[in-house]
Amino acid sequence: MKTFRYAFSESNQIFDIDEVTDLIRQNHSFRCIGCGRAMIARLGERNDHCFAHKQKVGCNGETYLHNLTKNALKAKFDDESKRFLVELYRDIECSEFGTCCFAKPDCGKTRHPFNFNLKAPNTYNKCDVEKDIYVERDEDGNVKVFFEKGENRTHFIADLLLYNSDHPDRPPVLIEIWNTHKNDEKKETSGLKIIEIRIFNENNVKALMNSPIKENTCVERVKKEEKDYTATFTEFNPPLKSKKTLGLVYISRFILYQSGKIFVLSINCDKRHKKTKKNSIAELNIESFFIDPRSIGQSFLKRKGITIKDCCSCKYYHSTNSILYSVDYCALHKKFNTPEFPMTDEALTCQYFREDAHKVKIPQDYEEKSIVEEVMERREINDIFQNELGMGDL
Repeated sequence: MKTFRYAFSESNQIFDIDEVTDLIRQNHSFRCIGCGRAMIARLGERNDHCFAHKQKVGCNGETYLHNLTKNALKAKFDDESKRFLVELYRDIECSEFGTCCFAKPDCGKTRHPFNFNLKAPNTYNKCDVEKDIYVERDEDGNVKVFFEKGENRTHFIADLLLYNSDHPDRPPVLIEIWNTHKNDEKKETSGLKIIEIRIFNENNVKALMNSPIKENTCVERVKKEEKDYTATFTEFNPPLKSKKTLGLVYISRFILYQSGKIFVLSINCDKRHKKTKKNSIAELNIESFFIDPRSIGQSFLKRKGITIKDCCSCKYYHSTNSILYSVDYCALHKKFNTPEFPMTDEALTCQYFREDAHKVKIPQDYEEKSIVEEVMERREINDIFQNELGMGDL
């Protein structure tokens, strides 16, 4: 005998078995959403809770899913406390594609999801189940929808019809539900706005109730042997392409503090014009290939007369040459009791620091492939070093 998660009450309210208690079961009667026959709520302790027919019947599971989805979406639309959202993907252009030095060929445009509330003011205020409509085209090929029969009008029945009773000239939206039998091709090519949703199971209905109707959401779940619902949108004209800084590229941000400490982190390119830290005195955007951005940043500042004390640029800071791993250490830790594995900014107070010109200098071919962009003006950086720190040559 088929069992279901949802059922109608005597007032046509949809009940989820997870919400049914003994008290609710005593005060309500239930019937099948698919065939309309009487059902009982099983709330035993051994088996999973479910709705089952009182008598053995041949109930069609596809009809059940179809009716469940229609009535659940209508209930969602009629609920004044909820929005009726759809999620469509539209093209977005990056506003800095032509000027950004970090731009890649695929940065110019991307597909981005947008949410639209079909219950927003001046959109739709009615949702009817199994609504009859009559369609005709005028001389210019524009589609007109009527609720009365007429000559040369094509008749369709919408599973759900969204329309505005105050603005009958506004094109309605048809929501069509299917499982194994796809909708009539004549309806799809009618020029009407259609949201076509393919439902596979009861969990799909729950997802539609709790989130927007998402365009082209088809992901097969192999482990659970389930599929997500799919939704296609026909005749939904996309809005004008909008422009924004997309932030599709990750770059390194080299940060220098007033104390002389250096910090490197990763940011999206849409944040490249904003300082990351309030107390930083210099910030650089860096894209480097095979070279530590820390070294690139130090080399860039050194060419401007700014030397930064950092263990990585010290002649006594070495790395082990191991096949399995690499460890950086101070070669003077035994002789002068310096930290064996120092933090790189300990060079600021280390009396044994000696800059290694070869470490600071970046090979020309690698440096030419690197991109460095100042977040602050070049003049400002030099002024800060000399006026605030007095450390033009650390």
